[in-house]
Amino acid sequence: MILSVCTTVFLYAGKWTTHFAYNNVTQIAMSDDQVFALSDGSIYSVGKQDEQIRVYNNQSGLHGTGITCIHYDQTGKQLIIGYGTGKIDILTSSGVQYISELYTKDMTQRKTIYNITINGRTAYLATAYGIQTLDLRERKLVDSYWLRPGGQEIDVKDVLLTRDSIYAFTDDSLFCARLNANLVDYRVWKREPAGRVSRDSEKGIHYKDATSNWYAGHGEGIVRYSPTGRRVYKPQGPLVNKPYYISSAGNQIFMLAGGRWTSQNNERGHVMRYINRSWTNIHEDSIRAQAGVSKARDMMIRATPTTILSPVTEPDSMSFSAIAVSIIQRLTA
Repeated sequence: MILSVCTTVFLYAGKWTTHFAYNNVTQIAMSDDQVFALSDGSIYSVGKQDEQIRVYNNQSGLHGTGITCIHYDQTGKQLIIGYGTGKIDILTSSGVQYISELYTKDMTQRKTIYNITINGRTAYLATAYGIQTLDLRERKLVDSYWLRPGGQEIDVKDVLLTRDSIYAFTDDSLFCARLNANLVDYRVWKREPAGRVSRDSEKGIHYKDATSNWYAGHGEGIVRYSPTGRRVYKPQGPLVNKPYYISSAGNQIFMLAGGRWTSQNNERGHVMRYINRSWTNIHEDSIRAQAGVSKARDMMIRATPTTILSPVTEPDSMSFSAIAVSIIQRLTA
């Protein structure tokens, strides 16, 4: 069953279980005893001492999917979680508090939260319309900063604070204002030459504790370098969060990351199999290499132990029989 384009849910003995892909860790956050990771809209963590991996989702108290950023508040001992919809979750050792103010706010602008910066007990949320401040004591929204003339919205991708100034980074611009100015007035924000001030390149990518260096390792997951060596951590799961077709055969479930409507989607033809509560993933690159073809895109129709799929792509770029044979060999090896 597919509940959304990015969530696969199975039912075991009356209990629903979600299955997310964790193969693209783009941001991490570090607490005293955990390192959290954001991967394709989902989060998980690994214990620094016990190395136990834990996933977080609706069943553990979160209030949605499509997480876009995370940041740990060391003073408040809480993880701030931002969503593409404007939802905000605050995760602590005692549970999750949901802040719905931005999500339910009546506004036409997009509410995506791209990044979080903390200064004192204020969190500065870089959003699709500007900067939104959040009081971390009261856990309530405070002010909205609109940077463009007339208060027009603009995608702010990150915020940097110095001793006396605040900088807002967009895709191609840099805005600056004095911290003691009336920041809700767009006229105090000045556009500066791009590149004059740089974003914090380590933020969300690399953190260091007393014994280890931790990195957002993209396809590898959370990467740890310590005196004992290099370790990587990520949960079991499908290869990508783009299920197009699911088929069952006996105790196996096959999932294809393809799709086609009136024209090709050009989605990479990954094949995923779930058996005995474990995922086996076959990347498109592996299929191409074993089948000797240049592309394997837009897999569709069906997948069973004997007839794996009917692929769709440019006729001269693949051999249908070679693709099927390659995948059958991988799944039955």
